[in-house]
Amino acid sequence: MLNLTPYFERLLAALPFNEKLRKSFDIYIGDARYTCVSKTEAAVSAFLTAQAEQLSKDSYLHASYASSFNDLAYLAMRLSYLVAVESNNPTDCFQECRTDTNTTAFDSTDSRIRCAKKLLGTICTAHDWITQGKNENRFHADLWTASLCAQTAIIYSILASFCNEKEKATYREGIKKNGIRVVWREWLDPRHHWHALDSMGHNWWLVIVCAGGFAALALKDEDDECVSYFKKFKNGIHQWFTYPGNVLQNKKANFGEKKDYIEFLGYMTYGFSMYALLETFYRDETGDDSLFEDEFLRPQIDDYLRFFYWANDKLNLANFGDTPDRIVKHQHVIYYLSYRFDCKKLFDRQDLMSDGPNEYEDFLFYPLALALKDHGYPDPPLLGICPHTGYAMCRTGYGKNDRFFAIKTGESWNHNHLDAGSFILSDKNMEIAIDSGTCNYGRAEYRGYYTTPQAHNIVLLNGQGPDADMIESGTKFSGSFPAYLSVPEADFSYILADCTGPNVAHFIRFYRHVLLLKEYTIFIDDLQTYEPGTLEWRMHYDGEIKESEFISIQNQGLETRLYPLYPKDQSVSIGEGLRDGEMLSQRGMRDPDRVNRQFGSLPVGQFLSLTSKMYGKRAKLIEAIRRPLTPAGVKNEDSFAPTSHELDDEIEFLIPSADGTTERILVNTRADGSFMHKNSWQTIGSLRTDAFIVYQKRNKDEKLLAAGMINGSRLRIGDEFAVGSLLKFDGFFDLSTRTAHVQTSMETEIAIDTEDESNIKVAKGDSVVSF
Repeated sequence: MLNLTPYFERLLAALPFNEKLRKSFDIYIGDARYTCVSKTEAAVSAFLTAQAEQLSKDSYLHASYASSFNDLAYLAMRLSYLVAVESNNPTDCFQECRTDTNTTAFDSTDSRIRCAKKLLGTICTAHDWITQGKNENRFHADLWTASLCAQTAIIYSILASFCNEKEKATYREGIKKNGIRVVWREWLDPRHHWHALDSMGHNWWLVIVCAGGFAALALKDEDDECVSYFKKFKNGIHQWFTYPGNVLQNKKANFGEKKDYIEFLGYMTYGFSMYALLETFYRDETGDDSLFEDEFLRPQIDDYLRFFYWANDKLNLANFGDTPDRIVKHQHVIYYLSYRFDCKKLFDRQDLMSDGPNEYEDFLFYPLALALKDHGYPDPPLLGICPHTGYAMCRTGYGKNDRFFAIKTGESWNHNHLDAGSFILSDKNMEIAIDSGTCNYGRAEYRGYYTTPQAHNIVLLNGQGPDADMIESGTKFSGSFPAYLSVPEADFSYILADCTGPNVAHFIRFYRHVLLLKEYTIFIDDLQTYEPGTLEWRMHYDGEIKESEFISIQNQGLETRLYPLYPKDQSVSIGEGLRDGEMLSQRGMRDPDRVNRQFGSLPVGQFLSLTSKMYGKRAKLIEAIRRPLTPAGVKNEDSFAPTSHELDDEIEFLIPSADGTTERILVNTRADGSFMHKNSWQTIGSLRTDAFIVYQKRNKDEKLLAAGMINGSRLRIGDEFAVGSLLKFDGFFDLSTRTAHVQTSMETEIAIDTEDESNIKVAKGDSVVSF
């Protein structure tokens, strides 16, 4: 049996002192405190009726069967938790901590025990524990099997001391027959398994295998058969973490070089949900750390922290489809990681974002994380790249008034959406560019809208984006971030998102350059198609829009402005789409609004559409988004609007500022790869370069303060500044501090603004040097 006593002791000790925990636990146990006999009889009756109907039909899934099974297990767990806290609470402090004001008489502990045993017996003698994969997919162990393995392991461990040997034998046999044996046979047994790591080795595999192992761990002290099963489960788990991918299956490795998980945070959290239980209780029992995958788990702390941001006076988690839903429902994983790596900061941010624990696992781990001390864990760097998964995040800080930007280029397989190139943007507590989110998988809108390119903030050609087949077949050529720079002290950051691979059905070239400057976020899209057509730059937004010489977006008492800088003939329109329809509240699967989300109407949203006609196969789109302004700031803003103009082979735009400085950005269209063996040099006045993008910042007296060069080997600005190398590279040069931030593709030498002929040797990757 699992030793749950320390967990309930910690829970009881924390309840009087933490209002959020107390209210959450009160809601969780809810009406299980009274009329448990009638509720148990109703739940068992409904399940037996639904099971008989399910067995009489040759159908994939009978809805009432799954629903009644869920109700049965949910009630059994709540009653068991009541039994556990009361049996571990001789001083009756739990009753003193409760916030329920219902005057209905509470059931006795004995009646709860009898009801919980009846519910457990009904579950263990059920025909099978399968709902998702019945018949059609030939599954005999699915996610529901996993859920019941974990739940019955805990319920059995709580109730065992109140059971006779015959009862315990019945429960153990049911857990083995419907859970442990079928999970082993279908997911691990090399002689009989249906599911290889190469076909089902994503989040499902880890959830199901760890749940089978967790059930075997709970029974192995009383059952020799489970000793053998537990060893088999334990030995298989490491392979999931190290799975390298498969070319024919078009399946990537589960983890990349930086240990970012291919399905990323939402489904990684779900994947870890059973692993956290298994690893924790196994370590408690044995002191053995061999199940702990430190190499893969530790980097997830920074990845979680990177994705938190402020908007609408709330802490949020960046949403690219399924991220927040899974993390809210399985937040015990964040409690677990916080505790295992002693990171109170991660726990505090999750606790600030959520309404508190809501599922049975949460109440086991929340008190552990709650007791952590703050050791000053540092925030991750302001620019973060997850190359395997295909996400980049850039921000000005971690506070409420900071800017947060994230962009995706990577995998579109399975639950990931067709959204390579999509971005979200929040600034000064205001949501600007948002993701459409998702909805219940059973709804037509899931595949019909939410996963489609049209639901995201990307560039479409003739209304089309990435091919829908990638949802099933995977993304053969994933996007990437081949270049990036971060100089936050100079208000300059740069990200190159190569979105070509996922968009290869329509684009030969899809490079999204993003500059994050002091007051603006600039998008420079460098595009090439097979044939000319109509381009559409799309952005879903939160707020009200007004159009004049610019596009005004107003929300939360603030106003941001979007300036379509190039081409100048972009036409503006507003379209209607859908907003996120699946975000769970803190009540998780018990959220009453879930029924409305599954069967009712979905929230409507709007998107901004900027369309332009191509006059050849190559095109550039340039858009600038102003950081939000207060009503007072809006009054003077018209004097500092950015402007653009086009010359023969370059596009230039100016961004004036109220402090007298001006930022000047040049896009050299000869340097976009269209002149492969010819040089891409441009001479504009005193400026000479072969770079694709040149950045200058000047004060009111036209003194050069800083310069930047993207994908260039040489830049000269009259007598003011010069830099050169044999290799094209990216660099930012602060003339006030004489500091250069450069990124190169190999070790090389660069010459920066020097009187003598000495060069500076820089290593491959990022370097900071003085000149």
